[in-house]
Amino acid sequence: MCDGTCNASTGYFCTLNTVSLVSGGQQKLRTLLNSAKQITIIKIEHLIVPVTAAGRNLLTLATITNSIFYQRYLEAEFLVPSGAVFIELSVKNAPNLRSFIVGDECQVTILSLVQTTIDRIPPTVGTMRRLTQLRLINNKLTRLQLDVLSRTHDLLRLDVSKNQIAQLLPSSSSSSSSTGGTSAGISLVWFDLSDNWLEYIDLAMFAQLTRLEELMVARNRLVRLGSSKPALLPSLKFLHVEQNNLTSLSWDGLVHLPKLGVLLLDKNSFKDVPTSWGSLEALYALMMEDNRVQTFDLAALRPLPSLQQVYLLRNQITSVQFSGSNCDLPPLETINLSVNQIKSFNLRGCRLPYLISLMLSSNQLQLVPASVLKTELNLSVLMSLNPLRCTNLKQYTRQIISSMLSTDALMHGITTCPSGSFFIAELNRTVCCVENP
Repeated sequence: MCDGTCNASTGYFCTLNTVSLVSGGQQKLRTLLNSAKQITIIKIEHLIVPVTAAGRNLLTLATITNSIFYQRYLEAEFLVPSGAVFIELSVKNAPNLRSFIVGDECQVTILSLVQTTIDRIPPTVGTMRRLTQLRLINNKLTRLQLDVLSRTHDLLRLDVSKNQIAQLLPSSSSSSSSTGGTSAGISLVWFDLSDNWLEYIDLAMFAQLTRLEELMVARNRLVRLGSSKPALLPSLKFLHVEQNNLTSLSWDGLVHLPKLGVLLLDKNSFKDVPTSWGSLEALYALMMEDNRVQTFDLAALRPLPSLQQVYLLRNQITSVQFSGSNCDLPPLETINLSVNQIKSFNLRGCRLPYLISLMLSSNQLQLVPASVLKTELNLSVLMSLNPLRCTNLKQYTRQIISSMLSTDALMHGITTCPSGSFFIAELNRTVCCVENP
């Protein structure tokens, strides 16, 4: 319990209207924490300080708590004094904050600066050797150079999303290497550049980040994602490039991402599925939803030996084909082509022995893809909302009954088929279809 000193308390949370560090506020906080062991979070609505809310006052508060969150900060400068130790320090809603200075031997594990006017990574942040997470979100950063973080050897997560970054500056370290040298000693595993103004990204610039596992560049203005020289990102597993303006990828001979498992290219401007993939031997999931792809040739996937899942929903695909001479396709398990304009599906007899799920809903198919349904016993094919011909669909009555093939059917409350045509597959199962024109 807050024992009368709080205006509200719930479990581990307590709110104080006003605390004055000028007249006994420090002792008030100490007494509260000592008398209420279960309280781990104290919210102070109004903090009265002698001169500034930062600086020496942080040292005062550091003797009481290990984490401080400023929900609103109105000063132009924030000073973390020498010797300050915090697990987490957060400054939000600081429209006047232009300068953030860190003193010597400061130890902060998580630092967040959100909604300020800071236009670069504060240079002294690079002296915080214990820093593991840095969040600079919704500020005024216009360009980014990671060299300033070269001494933050423990830094694992960097979030610079929702800024105005239009330029990534190359490392100035002479020991940087396109083959993955740890020139700056940066140990990032998670890097978020989403919601910025980038138009071009050179993947070679990330080669120094040899431990990077997840890179997010969604919702930028990218028209090109490539590499100026051979680039190895040995640990990258997830690459998010959604909602940009990409029309192609040309990675052959340049980009080597040996552990990349998931590539997200949704909501770009691709008219074709790329064929120049570089070296992506571990890629198992490819997302290309909401693009402008018109023809899907599965031969484009041959350079991806581990690919299992392909998602091409809401494109403009009219035909699906395979143009290769040999059926040397990856072990595809899931193909989702729903909500397109597919009229033709012909793999020229090329089997997909590992296929488990084929989704073709909301297209213009009149015939069930015969080659796909011939022998695959564990396959599920979804073909609702297609103008399937009755004469063709009746040939697959067994597959409909076994739920291998799902099509439009009468359900509870629906008494007529849209086209008016149907056939009875089994008792209580009426299949809707379209009579031959």
